[in-house]
Amino acid sequence: MGVHHSKSSSGTMNEKRKTKNKSNNIDDTNIHREISSEEIDNANFQHFLFKKLWGKSYSAPIDEMLKAGGKVLDVGCSTGSFLLDCALEFPKSEFVGIDISPIFPTQIKPPNVTFQIHDIRKPFLFEDESFDFIHLGFIRNYVNKESWKLVIIPEILRILKPGGWVEVCI
Repeated sequence: MGVHHSKSSSGTMNEKRKTKNKSNNIDDTNIHREISSEEIDNANFQHFLFKKLWGKSYSAPIDEMLKAGGKVLDVGCSTGSFLLDCALEFPKSEFVGIDISPIFPTQIKPPNVTFQIHDIRKPFLFEDESFDFIHLGFIRNYVNKESWKLVIIPEILRILKPGGWVEVCI
């Protein structure tokens, strides 16, 4: 398994959270709320910034897999910019996005893209070893350390195919 980490100083996108202390305990009481147009713009900006820096939407060496028809999951997909871009470029691949906030497109999208509303702090609803590539967008500020340790990392390892890649943008 390969893991790529991408650093970014991201702002607030999906959820208004308060940090209780420096150990990154996050108050999740206000997880469901209206998403501002500024937050949507910020999510799209982050995607296109990395695309400009890398010359493509990801940095992992997955071009051949995508051309052949792989399966990709975007955890915390937000507006779906990453998936929509990739889906148009790689029509043989299947792209799935999950996010707690339904700000992704539901009608106008390529046929090889699906979106699901899902709280990533809960077990993922996918079969074991079902994805070739898992992309984690800018979710660091929205999930506490306990959720990373007890749910997100174990679930990613469970659903990633052997030899698959994980890319974490933080």
